[in-house]
Amino acid sequence: MFHSGHGVLLSTGETYLTTAKPWADRVTATLVDRTPWPDVDAVLVRPDGYVCWTAPGDSLTTALRAWFGHAD
Repeated sequence: MFHSGHGVLLSTGETYLTTAKPWADRVTATLVDRTPWPDVDAVLVRPDGYVCWTAPGDSLTTALRAWFGHAD
């Protein structure tokens, strides 16, 4: 997933994947059974491998805009 140079969103629920759809050209969103952290429902990873957002937390839309620009 990280070979494309895109951000990666791993989510245990469809809601976050739906939110990320407008950024599909810059963020690969994938449904997973669980994340590596027990209290985290979703994680947004920058192309360089750093985590820049987790759920629950602030708005995913805000994080996507901050790291990947405005949706087209």
